[in-house]
Amino acid sequence: MSTATTTTTGVKPQANPVPPTLPTLEARYALLTRYQTLLTPSTSAELKTLLTDMSKTPKLAWGYLIPLAKLLDFLRGGISVTILMLSTYGHMINHPTTPPAQIAHRASYYKHLIQSILSSLGISPTQYTFVDETSYTFTHAFMTDMYATIALMKQQDARDTGEEVRGSEWLSPLLTPVLQTLSEVYLDLDIQFGGEDQRGLFKHSETFLPLLNHRRRIHIMNRMLPSLYSPKMSSSHPAHTKIGFLDSPATVRDKVSRAPCDPTPETPILALLRDVLWPMSEQRVERRRGDVGANPEERCVPQWPFCSEDAPDGTVFSISLPDSRMHYTSYAALEADFFAGVVRPDALKEAVIDAVNGLLAPIRQAYAESEEWRAVEKLAYPDEEAAVLC
Repeated sequence: MSTATTTTTGVKPQANPVPPTLPTLEARYALLTRYQTLLTPSTSAELKTLLTDMSKTPKLAWGYLIPLAKLLDFLRGGISVTILMLSTYGHMINHPTTPPAQIAHRASYYKHLIQSILSSLGISPTQYTFVDETSYTFTHAFMTDMYATIALMKQQDARDTGEEVRGSEWLSPLLTPVLQTLSEVYLDLDIQFGGEDQRGLFKHSETFLPLLNHRRRIHIMNRMLPSLYSPKMSSSHPAHTKIGFLDSPATVRDKVSRAPCDPTPETPILALLRDVLWPMSEQRVERRRGDVGANPEERCVPQWPFCSEDAPDGTVFSISLPDSRMHYTSYAALEADFFAGVVRPDALKEAVIDAVNGLLAPIRQAYAESEEWRAVEKLAYPDEEAAVLC
């Protein structure tokens, strides 16, 4: 995703009645943390305490596009989701290279994209809230807290939050960690969710909010996807190394087919399967069983897992071989067969191509049907590619 407009997500206690289908405490905790990492392991107890308060619906803030499917787990766990459009942050991190008007267009572009992705996952617009950062960053209270935070910081505290800040020669990027830290206060969040590349920013929050007499929030992190050719994802990588959300089926096939796929744990194709396709398909299997926790709306979404129609019940992923078809209920078993040569690279790639194209089809359709989205894309990214899946 371009750094011009980022998204983040948070969680806040609300006095809403808890749905009668709310899972047990341990089930809710498992839903929130599966495939994820807590920034501070000791906050595990805090998270359970938060989930124990049955008078509250914790509010989550969410970051980046890759783990969008995780929102289903949060909704199943009775979590209220906010998606924050970081317009002020985007202006400060990109100025003077990107004009403010273009940053605003990118915010609009990402809103269209996020809505279409969530819709394709079976998440209704009524189940999450968009907040633009500018709605509070210029208030007197926020500015007071911002100056108070800056007065407590050294320049190195800002640089330690990440490469995006550390590598800049401009002053404004040094202030962006303060914006993200204080967003947790001004959205009244309980949890902020983002990629592992947000670790430095989350540590900044856990360090400075208590110094301002604000409570420390819980931070949950997802693994970052590599590019198709490298263990690390970077916006500087060429287009053929990344799958775009709006790539055509032929383009997806070409990109995945050309990508290396050695039988090693570092293979990017495996990472795409493990961190994106498998969790999504697993959720679809659970939905077909009716295991949707506190999110009954999900039961109305007819989506088949990434497996063949003749697969046994509970199959999460199917791979066609020359003379047979393999059905997997365990990612570890699939990975073991790949390392052992039972599943060849070409067969794995073919299954991944089909799954990715199935995942992107409704997003492409939404884009084709929205004149407004297509128009704003030209204003947001006149000379660049837009958001990528991996």
